[in-house]
This record gives sequence, C-alpha cells and structure tokens, in this order.
Amino acid sequence: MFGYVRPNIPELRVREKLRYDSWYCGLCYRLGKDYGAAARLCLSFDCTFLALILGSMEVMQPYEMRHCPFKPLGKKRAVITADSPSMDFAAASCILLAKYKLDDDASDGARLRSLGKLPLHSAIKKAQRRYPLLDETIRSNLRKLAAIEKARIPSPDPPANAFGSLLSELLALAPADEGMLPVLSELGFWIGRFIYLIDAWDDRDHDSKHGLYNPFLLSGADRATAEFLLNLSINSAIDAFDLLDIRSDGELASNIIAEGLFAAMDRIMNKIEPLPKEENE
Repeated sequence: MFGYVRPNIPELRVREKLRYDSWYCGLCYRLGKDYGAAARLCLSFDCTFLALILGSMEVMQPYEMRHCPFKPLGKKRAVITADSPSMDFAAASCILLAKYKLDDDASDGARLRSLGKLPLHSAIKKAQRRYPLLDETIRSNLRKLAAIEKARIPSPDPPANAFGSLLSELLALAPADEGMLPVLSELGFWIGRFIYLIDAWDDRDHDSKHGLYNPFLLSGADRATAEFLLNLSINSAIDAFDLLDIRSDGELASNIIAEGLFAAMDRIMNKIEPLPKEENE
C-alpha cells in the first residue's frame, strides 16, 4: 500500500532474497487464487511483511518454482503456494487496505482513483464476508484518522498514533498464538506510526502544492524532529520484534525490521532513488 516496509536488499544473503521472493510471489498467488486476477494489483511490500511476520511464527512454508503469470517467458520464481492462515489473513488485509486507500485518495481530490475499486468489487465483498471484524477495524480506525486530518491538528503524533492503532488492532486479530497477540499488537503500532510519519515527510511537497493536510508542514517540524520520531518508532518496533516467538525466516524478518526500515528512512530523508523494481521483488 505504501511500500516502505521492505528488506534492505543489499544486506540479504542469496537464500534470504529467494525466501523473500517466495513470500512476495506467494501473496500475489494467494490474491489471484482467492480473489481473482485483478486482486493481484493490490499486492504490496507492506502486506508481504504482514504475511511473512505471521508465517515466521509457524513452521517454514515450502515454495515451488513457477512462472509469473505476468512474465510467462521469464525465469521461474519461488512461490509459496500452500494454504496458510497467515497468507489468507494477509491477502484479505491487502484487499481491504487497498479499498480504503482508494477511498482516501478520492477524498483527497484524486476522484478517478475511486474507479480502481470497480474491478475489485467482488474481491472486496468476498474479503468483507470472510473477515468482517477486520473490515470494521480498518474502517473505524481510518474514520478516526480522517477526523484528525479534517481537524488539521498541527502535530505529527495524533495522526501517527491513529494509524499505529489501526495496524495494532489489525495484528491483534491475526491468526497467531494468543500469547503473541499483545506483542504483535505492539509491533503493529510502531510500524504503523513509522509508515504514517515517513509517508507524511515524503509527501510534503505534494501536500503543500495541493493544500492537503500534512502535520509536518502545519507544525513547522524540521528534519531533526522527523528523524527523532522515526527513530523512536523503528527502535520500539525492534524491541517488540525481539519478543516474538520466531520459528522460521527469522533473519529475513529481522532484516526488514532492523535494517529495511532504516534504509527506507535514509532513502526518503536523503531523496535517494529506490532500487529498480525487479531488484526489489
């Protein structure tokens, strides 16, 4: 959805990159299998992380080598195809978050974006039927966030906390061991804060040009303040991650939390061009 929660690719071993591809392509496969071809357009790095972090608390998922349906003449790629509660939950989250992101874009003036929901209509309805509590959690938390943004509160903390609460409550619904849900909820809160803050900092020029709400602009916060808030979120996320009962793909998950978030922050703060897409996937 936003694309900030991804591995620090240069620091991955070859086998770890292969494993990440298997989760990324596995989520794409699950979206297509469960919700139709159009649903694959909702695929995101952030939801791939959701599938991976939940799957890391289960036994290791095997992968198969398959051709990508969008690149049938390309080389085969690693794909997790086995049924998994973690992948099912991540796929539904992917659909529902995309739905509300399109709604948010439309409310910000990009009205044509709402047309993007048309090919996803059946997928959205199916995800809502399968996970009604997840849908309500996302909708209610985004409503709270919208109220904060409408009030144009001149501080990054209230909207960042609201988005953090969204991911916190989302992960509290995840198919995981009950004892791990509070830890996942804490992890979700800090990851959510990071996503909101880094996205707001990244969008300053666009929001200023179009008169959109941006807490960094309204508060006059400088780079040092933004970096402090982002570092706090990342380090708190690392603390929560360290409490999880990781059974597989631990080094890969740790790379995303302990290195990938800092790499994303560095990329946005210093306006570094991201890696080409094919190197990220």
